[in-house]
Amino acid sequence: MKTLVELYEEHHGKSSDKWSIYLSSYHEVLSHLKFNPVNFMEIGVQNGGSLEVWNTYFPNAKNIIGCDIDANCAQLKYEEKKIQVVIGNSSTVEVKEKIESITPTITIAIDDGSHDSSDIIKSFLLYFPLVEDGGYYIIEDLHCSYWQAFEGGLYDPYSSMAFLKKLADIPNHEHWGVEKSEHDYLKPFYQHYNCEALDSVDYSHIHSVQFINSLCIIKKKSPQENILGPRVIIGDEEAVVKGNLKVDGSLNVAPAQDKNPWGDLPTFPEMEWQSLTENNKSQLEEKKQALAKIEKLNRDIIYYKSVEEVLRQEVDVNRQSMAEKDRLVHSLSHDNHALLTSTSWKVTQPMRTGVANLRKLKRGVVVSKNVIKIHGLQYSLKKAMAVYKQFGMRGVIDRLRLINQQHVASHVIERKELATVGVVAEAVLMPKVLIIAEMSIPQCRKYRVDQKVELFKKLGIEATALSWTQQNECMEALQTHSIVIFYRVPAFESMDRIFDECERLNLTTLWEVDDLIFDRDVLANSKTLNELDKNTFNGLLEGASLYKRAMLKCRGTIASTQHLAEAMIDAGAKYAYVIENALDPETIITAQNLPVSRTSETDGIVRIVYGSGTSTHNVDFQEAASAILNVLKNNENVRFRLIGVLELPPSFDAVKSQIERVELCPYKDYLKVLAECDISLAPLEDYVFNYSKSNIKFIEASILGIPSICSPLPTFSRVIEHGVNGYLCKTPVEWETTLLQLVQSAELRSEIGSHAQTTVLHHYSPDNIAKEQVSVIADKFIRRNKAAKQKNILSVNCYYNPRSFGGATVVAEELNKRFDSNGNINIHVVTSLSEDYVMPYYIRRYGAFGHDCYGIGLPHFLREEEQILNHNIDPAFKQILDVVKPDCVHFHSIQGLGISMLEVCAERDIPIIVTAHDYWWLYDHQFILSFDDKHKLRGVFEGHESEKLKDKDTVSYYVLKKRKALMLASKILAPSAFTRQLYASEGFGNVHLNKNGVNYPQLTKDREVSKVITFGYVGGNTNIKGYHLIKEAFRNIAAEDAKVVIVDNTLNLGFRTFHDSDLDGLNNYEVVPAFTQQNMDDFYGSIDVLLYPTQSKESFGLTVREALIRNVWVITSDAGGAPEDIIDGENGIVIPFDNDAMKLLAAVEATIQHFRQMPDGRLPVMPHSHIRSFDEQYEELAEIYLSTH
Repeated sequence: MKTLVELYEEHHGKSSDKWSIYLSSYHEVLSHLKFNPVNFMEIGVQNGGSLEVWNTYFPNAKNIIGCDIDANCAQLKYEEKKIQVVIGNSSTVEVKEKIESITPTITIAIDDGSHDSSDIIKSFLLYFPLVEDGGYYIIEDLHCSYWQAFEGGLYDPYSSMAFLKKLADIPNHEHWGVEKSEHDYLKPFYQHYNCEALDSVDYSHIHSVQFINSLCIIKKKSPQENILGPRVIIGDEEAVVKGNLKVDGSLNVAPAQDKNPWGDLPTFPEMEWQSLTENNKSQLEEKKQALAKIEKLNRDIIYYKSVEEVLRQEVDVNRQSMAEKDRLVHSLSHDNHALLTSTSWKVTQPMRTGVANLRKLKRGVVVSKNVIKIHGLQYSLKKAMAVYKQFGMRGVIDRLRLINQQHVASHVIERKELATVGVVAEAVLMPKVLIIAEMSIPQCRKYRVDQKVELFKKLGIEATALSWTQQNECMEALQTHSIVIFYRVPAFESMDRIFDECERLNLTTLWEVDDLIFDRDVLANSKTLNELDKNTFNGLLEGASLYKRAMLKCRGTIASTQHLAEAMIDAGAKYAYVIENALDPETIITAQNLPVSRTSETDGIVRIVYGSGTSTHNVDFQEAASAILNVLKNNENVRFRLIGVLELPPSFDAVKSQIERVELCPYKDYLKVLAECDISLAPLEDYVFNYSKSNIKFIEASILGIPSICSPLPTFSRVIEHGVNGYLCKTPVEWETTLLQLVQSAELRSEIGSHAQTTVLHHYSPDNIAKEQVSVIADKFIRRNKAAKQKNILSVNCYYNPRSFGGATVVAEELNKRFDSNGNINIHVVTSLSEDYVMPYYIRRYGAFGHDCYGIGLPHFLREEEQILNHNIDPAFKQILDVVKPDCVHFHSIQGLGISMLEVCAERDIPIIVTAHDYWWLYDHQFILSFDDKHKLRGVFEGHESEKLKDKDTVSYYVLKKRKALMLASKILAPSAFTRQLYASEGFGNVHLNKNGVNYPQLTKDREVSKVITFGYVGGNTNIKGYHLIKEAFRNIAAEDAKVVIVDNTLNLGFRTFHDSDLDGLNNYEVVPAFTQQNMDDFYGSIDVLLYPTQSKESFGLTVREALIRNVWVITSDAGGAPEDIIDGENGIVIPFDNDAMKLLAAVEATIQHFRQMPDGRLPVMPHSHIRSFDEQYEELAEIYLSTH
């Protein structure tokens, strides 16, 4: 008899894959069944070789069954008919039933399937009940249960190995000592894998659970063979333990374990570990947050106590001011009353009225001129006559008033242009929809505007709707929205600036319509539209070209029907979305509250209903008119209810008593009137114009459960299945036959109406339209994709391109530029703009350096306190946050914009980073001056601890407000070691060094020793930067020894700040205009030494580093962060911070002497490798952004 190992070694047919220990173990366990007529099943066939081997091993087997989920296994063919392969998922009832149809019992079952823990447990529940007593259920490859890919892990409480270990407790059930079934014991596994319903196992048949490496062998026997059985005592001598003979033949009775804390538990302890751990984490986080709140409250107490006295003083001042103003108001009121009751006021009344009327007449003339200017004299007169004929002179005056309002609303103030946004909104912004629409048609507004706002809201997207006549409001709204929909908007010339602004902002624009109103030829040949009065019809034809022009100005379109979308593309649209009319909440709620029963159920009258909003439906009605008439004539119990405007043919006079007319009414009343009826009609002329119509009539009738008969045009045929949820009728005979069927059968009406209601509730529900149609537009936005990993950072600085001023702006711009190529971080910018660009506190979005910027307008003059706290900023800033949705806001210098922005971010739980480019956050101004006694202790770190707040300015109201706002920052970044230490000494603990970088030179060139040493100064005409020291020092320097090159930053703006009187005493000088980051190499290449005698402790000193990196010697004051990269005597000289010109003179003379001692030829390269580049600073800042949560 050959072993299984030998059979495997000799096999040459289909391949098989088994571990060696399995083969020897199987032979050891199964060899006694070798010649029995077994039923064998193996889950997992692969190439089919193991079935051939098992067939050889069990020569008398009845069935050798393989099961595999791979459909390719069906290709395996075997000579032996008893070998069969079942295709499907073995852990399903369906496949189990297939196997049972081959053999109802199994002798040996081997699970070598997916090895997923869930499949192993489900398969055990399905197939162990089929195993015969004396048979085996075997599971292979349990080593996979230790791996995550197979729903496992060493400590995973739900792994297949964990289940089988618990299964080993089952043969000992009689010893548990608790009232707990085997099923309940294992139920946590079944609940976890949602397979409790599969459990039909009789656990008393489990004889043993044996593990051999990663093999588990479960033996099945009858219940009586699995119990402990009676106690067996042999022998007569009891020398050590006496009394055993008495218990011979007794059965074991387990002691009750109901009071044992480990006797019974609702689940296995290890299964609760994860939830307990997560709960513990949650509690720790709550504790952490509570401690943070306590700390914040303690800070608030200190803050409010310190601000209380300041506020009390301000209240006293304000009371005095209010008392003075009250006296003034009282005086003016008395004077005003005297004027209004005077005789002269009464006498001049006619004159004032005449002047007012003349002003109105003048406005009318101006408006008329504007109309003629835009539309031409002939068209304007023609339009005026049409209005006059229809509405009289009052109509003309009202129309002029409307035009005047539109003119005022669209009045444009010319301002400086801003750059185009280079990045498309969908790539970086959150979806925020602006709908610019024609609002004058109530039904259109309801279904295409108001409904669209609600549909976007269902997707969590904010949408704003504005009338296209509010052009200034539209222009402002464009700045803070990321997609624009123009609904029924004509492209008048006045709208060009709106379309142009959309292009400048790189916004996706979609032109939407629900009628084919942009094709002049189609409109001209429509019988339906020819029913309109001549002026209205001509107006439609003239408007077609304007609508088409508007459509072609947009990047895409939205249509209410598929046919209309195709017509748009045929007319030149690039692409078209289809968004059908949806059921709106008002319709659904009204329909639910209306009686379910029809009026016909009580009065026996069957009502056919037709709604007509305008006279244009006269032609449409002809499609069904003869059928309706015949049905009325032949059925006295039928009424025709007409809602709205329609001219019935004269033939209907014969059935006048059967016609019910209802005037046009509010929408809720219309639904009530409609709900009383039994059959709804929607005939349409078979003309291309109507192919694009919406199926609102069908929707409104169906929601009320009323069956509809409609013309077989695309708008209806796409949703109606004839005879199931409605009817499609073309010929008069079809209309009449269908009407009679419905009139004569209440059951049929109910059945068709019910199916129609189900159709519209599913297909036209707001949720479905939003999910299936509207979401297609929203999904274009990358940030809606949850898999998108990019962080969005809002960078705020008071100046930015195109108004780049100051060192903080240089740093912000240079860093932000580098993020434009970072795939993990999107940069957005908020800055201020002057009134040359935008009205105060309005927004203009524009592009700079490849990212999008939001400029908030500031007035030309801001009070000093408004530079710090300016709540006028808040509405605009909140709008920007809504569309950008930043993960973090990084504030640089924000003077003018103000600290309320930090409070807004904190309210929204947006992390805040602040770069302290100066000391504005700490003191009354951003400077620490050598010549101001109040500043002496600022930035002195040794001693003076008790005097840190000696300066009264540091506890002024607005200084406290700034410090309070700074406490909201998650991280404070300092550009130098000095600045970090200063902020830390003022009580801020979360200060991190993010040392500023500089732009390295584009080209380094050799320097030669000059005969006349050139000193450069870039600090401006101010004592703060030490210009007064330069004037004093260089009075003593001869022209042949040195020259001073002075940069005047305002020369490029057309005026000077260094006048002749400011230059008196300098023996050799030149004044040059400001340089930029792009041409700074030329400036530094023209000087030998940079003068930086600042008398303000600098937070960094960008100019110092720019010079050093270009091999320019630097003389700087020992002022804050400025000298940190100076190696005294090697790349510059540091002078004391004491406002002493003689110290500067000594340094200048020493420098001239230093250069004179150098040999002729090239200057040596000074040390500068320790100076950091913007690239290095950017890399560090990127890590800070990514780690801020």
